[in-house]
Parts: sequence; structure tokens; C-alpha cells
Amino acid sequence: MVAMTKKFQYHVKRSTTDRFEAAFIHNHYKWRISATKLKNSDYFEVKMYNASHLCNELQNTGGDHRQASSWIIGHYIKSKFEGVGCNNRLKAIIADIYKLLGLNISYEKAWRVRESAFDEVRGSPEESYA
Repeated sequence: MVAMTKKFQYHVKRSTTDRFEAAFIHNHYKWRISATKLKNSDYFEVKMYNASHLCNELQNTGGDHRQASSWIIGHYIKSKFEGVGCNNRLKAIIADIYKLLGLNISYEKAWRVRESAFDEVRGSPEESYA
């Protein structure tokens, strides 16, 4: 969520059950993070964090965002799907995401976001049937 709201993108260099490493998507910037899993715990400890300055020119990512998966955005906007009379039209979802996060998402991704948000608020059809 931080990457989307601050409008920067990163790529995961290594991700295992006990280690996580990520770096800024543009190689000429030095932003990186490295974390390892604590023993006998599900928590990770940040071992190295190099937070170099991110220029404003990079904050205009335009278009889609690398970390903007449909389930993350669906989790972010799920409160809009609670209650009666919620507006769940895809064009309204696209406009809300642009207003909240500044991201232009496709119609197809908006549909997946809507389905993900519905599943979080109301449960999946399989759970309901069971």
C-alpha cells in the first residue's frame, strides 16, 4: 500500500520463507530493503533499509502499477461495498481508484477488484453454499 500511495514501484529480488529482499525498480536509485524471519516467530526483522530520496519525477508512474494487484486494491476499497445502496459499477470503481490512489486501471482489473472486495465483505460463493 505504501508503494501505491507514495507512487513508486519496486521489484522483489528474493522472497523465501525466511528471507525477503526488494529494490527500487529504477536501478540508478539506491532504495532497498532486506529482512529475515525471526526464529520461532512469524515476524520478520528488517536488517537493511536504504531509503534514498525519491524524485518527484518518478512519482508520476502513470498507467498501471506493478504492486497494484486486484486483491490489494479490493482490500483497500472494500468499505465502499458494505451496506445497502453501494455503487459497484465498474466505471465508478475505476474513478474511485484514480481519485484515491492516482492509478489508471483497466476495465478487466476493475472487475477483478470488485470481485475481490465482494469476497472480503460478503464471503465467497463457495463459503456461502457450504
